[in-house]
Amino acid sequence: MDNHGMFGDVTEFLDQKYFDEHKTGSLLTKDFKKYDLEVFAVLQTDAMDPDVYSMCLVSDGNTRPLIDSLRERAKYFREPSEESPKIFSLSTCNSAETDG
Repeated sequence: MDNHGMFGDVTEFLDQKYFDEHKTGSLLTKDFKKYDLEVFAVLQTDAMDPDVYSMCLVSDGNTRPLIDSLRERAKYFREPSEESPKIFSLSTCNSAETDG
């Protein structure tokens, strides 16, 4: 992560100014399919958070309960442009805490 590889830049979103200035991103898969991403929440949590890592709040494609939970818990948040978007989570280690 120190060389900003493998989602190393994700921690940059902990800075309010960086979050405000970076509203979108893109993901390129190994088969060169590109996905445009909208960044709408930044959350610091541990590696066992069931809401984030098991997607237990999503039912039948309805992501609104998860979005509501993220709004309450996020360090920074802005409303996503769609009512119930598909959600993609980027996660990286944070040395500030164990399992962070």
